[in-house]
Amino acid sequence: MAKPRLIDTSHWIQLPGFALVQPALERITGIDGINEIYRRVRRDGMGPAEFCAGALADLRLQVAFECRETPPPGTPAIILANHPTGMIESLMLILLLDSLRPGAWRLLSNRFVASTPEFGSHAIPLDPFGVDPDPHLNLRGLGTAVRWLKGGGCLGAFPAGRVAPRNGSGGLPRDAPWTPHLVRLARLSGARIFLASIPLASGALLRALPPSLPKLRALFLARETLRHRSETRTLVRLTEAPDLSHLPAAEATLKLHALCHENL
Repeated sequence: MAKPRLIDTSHWIQLPGFALVQPALERITGIDGINEIYRRVRRDGMGPAEFCAGALADLRLQVAFECRETPPPGTPAIILANHPTGMIESLMLILLLDSLRPGAWRLLSNRFVASTPEFGSHAIPLDPFGVDPDPHLNLRGLGTAVRWLKGGGCLGAFPAGRVAPRNGSGGLPRDAPWTPHLVRLARLSGARIFLASIPLASGALLRALPPSLPKLRALFLARETLRHRSETRTLVRLTEAPDLSHLPAAEATLKLHALCHENL
């Protein structure tokens, strides 16, 4: 019986003879280490918050939330987070969402996350790089998100759509430009916007890989995750965004991007 795997590179790289080099590639990129964590943590019937807590514990990472404001129950809300390293902040954002609305939240994610059994029922898949064979994936995903929010739901998202390509002040990564689609989504659904600021720093390798090669950067996100393994505590700050309805969506998005990084 095959061992369960969180990441199988044969689904990404379909070339003749790839099976011969796959084990070496997964060792170099750290994917084998992430798969080992997945096998230790997962169990049948495990929910997303329980899995995320177990994965962070296996990585010896602690997270605490400082919620200066929180969305009232039954109020549509979008939680926008910066995206400094890849996997770790995804685990943290899911725990934050579950602390705000236990079991009653959704996460805008790529198809990889949405296809993982522990996350699938709570994930709304999108294609941030425009490479998915389904040309209607984003349209369906945004439609699902609008309906979820109009029903009073809570939605999490990484509006950069990709891991931060460079560092900003204080040595912390600074996100790529955020998409204005999420501000438009909030306005269409009447959702309040909250910002989750996650003060993590990426390593030299991830910063050196060019943003123009997103698939190559994605291969090394596992190695980046393992690099953070230590007895450290991350304080994630949640604040409500100011009313920016007087600004065009693109200008409001620039302001939100800046505010999120100011709270790191």
